[in-house]
Amino acid sequence: MIDSTHIEMSRKATEIQDLWEPKEGDKITSWQEFASKRVPAPMEILRRGKYGSLMDFEGNYLRNPSNAVWLPRQEDLQEIARKNLSKTTWGLTVLFYEFFKEKCAVNKITNRLNANEPLNTVWLCFVMETCYGKHWDDKKKTWTVI
Repeated sequence: MIDSTHIEMSRKATEIQDLWEPKEGDKITSWQEFASKRVPAPMEILRRGKYGSLMDFEGNYLRNPSNAVWLPRQEDLQEIARKNLSKTTWGLTVLFYEFFKEKCAVNKITNRLNANEPLNTVWLCFVMETCYGKHWDDKKKTWTVI
């Protein structure tokens, strides 16, 4: 499940957002003003239009991807980690298992992350920590250098 905190974590993971090359099937959202607060818009899945351009579910062309927040899938995060860490699938699996065992099971990543956290959020935290040396500060709502 992708909640508003996961969306905020993805939005502020600029290292990951900068890697985004929009493609069909990507999940995105944007931020909108609602009742004097910035909230995520409904999530969209990109698809190819008649002439090959990317568009959202309602048929609107993705003209300005810089306004979008990419919500990378687990396999996107795994590929980022594999490239950054130069690991095989097996090596990456072992590293992720150690990360999960050490941090998630005992609640060391954030006050919020635990053994029941959605795997997409755990993978996002794993990539940010192992590839970019940052962890999510749930109180400040930002990625901070370890």
